[in-house]
Amino acid sequence: MLCTLILPTSGKAFVDGHDIVKEEKEVKTSIGLVTGEERSFYWRLTGRQNLKFFAHLYNLSPSEAQRRIDEVLEFAGLKEKADDRFYSYSAGMKQRLAIARALLNDPKILFMDEPTKSLDPIAAQNLRDFIEKIVREQGKTVFLSTHNLTEAEQLCDRIAFINKQIKAYGTVNELRKMMAGRGEIYVIEVKNINRRTLIH
Repeated sequence: MLCTLILPTSGKAFVDGHDIVKEEKEVKTSIGLVTGEERSFYWRLTGRQNLKFFAHLYNLSPSEAQRRIDEVLEFAGLKEKADDRFYSYSAGMKQRLAIARALLNDPKILFMDEPTKSLDPIAAQNLRDFIEKIVREQGKTVFLSTHNLTEAEQLCDRIAFINKQIKAYGTVNELRKMMAGRGEIYVIEVKNINRRTLIH
């Protein structure tokens, strides 16, 4: 709904001060959307060709599109692989290209739907570092959905737990205080484990 892909059945929502129903166009110009869906790219096109196609959908002029494509490829660390076909990219590179695509229109807000869900642990951490770089260097607001609590703790200033509706909301420390004393805590102690096993 916040990305204007579906209409709300009731109530109101605003993104960057714009009503998602009455000011849909203004909302779309201020956001970028990143999903874990690789099928939204053209696999036989190169990374650069994919970005050119999406830049056209954003109504960027050819010169502006070229400038933005060069900038986002550089920022995403894909400049050297820009002219390789999308199907040859690793899962982590595909996700970085998805983020580069979302940055084409220089949005204020990025919506990310489980961006690390299909990645191995190292690629996932690399992508989390990249998301932190977006916030730090470009000043974007990132709205992230994840089932990974460690990821939420690393990346998010504020966290909301949702089960049909928001059940809890706050900073990591506020949520910890809220949950203190609830439930049971189990401590698992492991002895004589091979260090190499822990690494793998």
